[in-house]
Amino acid sequence: MNYEDIPPKIKEIIIGLALGDLHIRQRCVNTCLCFKQSIINEEYIIHLYSLFQEYCTMSPRTYGQKVGIKTHQAVVFDTLTYSAFNYYRDLFYKDKIKVVPLNIGNLLTVRGLAY
Repeated sequence: MNYEDIPPKIKEIIIGLALGDLHIRQRCVNTCLCFKQSIINEEYIIHLYSLFQEYCTMSPRTYGQKVGIKTHQAVVFDTLTYSAFNYYRDLFYKDKIKVVPLNIGNLLTVRGLAY
């Protein structure tokens, strides 16, 4: 899959999510999108999964993470690894640190801002 194969609506959503807590992870040469939310936001993750389902092979899963004496539950899913997502990794990460691109004003749309 190439960058041009991603529908415009999904591109807008990725930009907005990347400004928040979307993790864009490089695996070998290409990139996947990693979605993670607290269990209280499970409906939101299910919604995001409905948008990105065609790029995934596994549906969202729940897991617990022990932090001190508490266990925090999260809902997660990852996309498959595609070269099309390299654009977003290069845009939002410099030396493995997440940054806001200088041209964010040109990239961010109302839809992206909503996400």
